[in-house]
Amino acid sequence: MNDSARILVAHHNGVAWLRIEGRGSFQNACQLKRFANERLAKGDQVILIDLEECEYMDSTFMGTLTGIACRIEADEAAAGRKLEIVNPSNRARELLENLGLDEILSIHRGTDEVNGMDWVCVRGVMAEQLFPETFDDAREMKRSKAECMLEAHKALAAANSQNDVRFRDVIGLVERELQKAHL
Repeated sequence: MNDSARILVAHHNGVAWLRIEGRGSFQNACQLKRFANERLAKGDQVILIDLEECEYMDSTFMGTLTGIACRIEADEAAAGRKLEIVNPSNRARELLENLGLDEILSIHRGTDEVNGMDWVCVRGVMAEQLFPETFDDAREMKRSKAECMLEAHKALAAANSQNDVRFRDVIGLVERELQKAHL
């Protein structure tokens, strides 16, 4: 399994596209969250998460996806906005389904129509505009990663009653670390 990962992003005509290549993990979950939140704040209506090249996702990354989707759904001002998972690799789909996230997240195969759009057409437009998303400030990154990890695991615990038991220890550990380090 490839340990490297990167997130490529693009936006066009109210659609933000994030392509995860390699591993979706706590190391890049903050980038995902930050870009999605920025694009929603700028008025984008659809956040497409392309998981075709995603080999693996850890719980922080999946919780971040869940948290974004749940915030969009809960925000009355975001009416009509959506987070859509498109073209997940077999492993990515399996990981999402194992946590019951297929009940919360909209997951589409590569040939499906997504939010009334031909995925293949959207992908062609977006692929021409992709650029890597970066996050450089080391201290800010450490604090943001810890906060992102905590928020992600709380979202997973809230998403499925079985997940509460699975992630209770992680939530407690991260909360203690944030308090201890005053991050």
